[in-house]
Amino acid sequence: MFVIRPPVEILPPTMHQANILAEQGFRVTIACCRKPDLQKAASDLHDAIKRHSLGEDFAMHRSLPRRIFEVWQFHRGARQLIRRLRPDIVIASDAEGAFAVSKVPRQCGIRLVWHFHHNPEDTSRSWSATLANRYVHRNARLPDLVTNCDVFRARIYARDVGIDPKSILVVANCTRPIVKVPKPALRQHLARLMPENARIVMYHGAVGSGHGLEVAVRSIPRWPANSVFVLKGRTKP
Repeated sequence: MFVIRPPVEILPPTMHQANILAEQGFRVTIACCRKPDLQKAASDLHDAIKRHSLGEDFAMHRSLPRRIFEVWQFHRGARQLIRRLRPDIVIASDAEGAFAVSKVPRQCGIRLVWHFHHNPEDTSRSWSATLANRYVHRNARLPDLVTNCDVFRARIYARDVGIDPKSILVVANCTRPIVKVPKPALRQHLARLMPENARIVMYHGAVGSGHGLEVAVRSIPRWPANSVFVLKGRTKP
């Protein structure tokens, strides 16, 4: 059973891991929130995977009391589902999932795994994520196993929480092979903004401080003259 707060459709690593397990014959359940405009992507999940909703309209604008209620609903729903389904293993695929399931799997004799696609930070723009991140920093010895997608991230997390980095199992993000590679569209999309023979350096991810972007920008004067730096991802003005 995977427990994760965001809709699984926006987290390909979790979807890939679940699909691989289902293809290997495991009974797989995913418990997460939903967002109406993402439901069309649900077909990417293996037919044998069962899905349970722990909240509707994820990330939609809400009043603070409503957001607090939805987080409480997510926690309660995850714990009730674990007690009802009694899976052999619960995999909390993010800090909010780990915070939600808490000690319930261990209390029920169920093995608990925390998996991090990215390291939880002490602070976040979301108050609920901040609380969850602090929880996984203070309770790193609670799960039976901690896994991380990258050996270097695993070392950083182990250092920050005071556990042996060798105790963290590195599990890749399970990217599936693309049988038919789509035709590149970036140059066509940005044709009016750069020379035809430009050499593109592309960053794809959250755009903000703490991602090394400032260092990359400062290095641009050393790049070839026809280089163009493209950043693709969510940001604020």
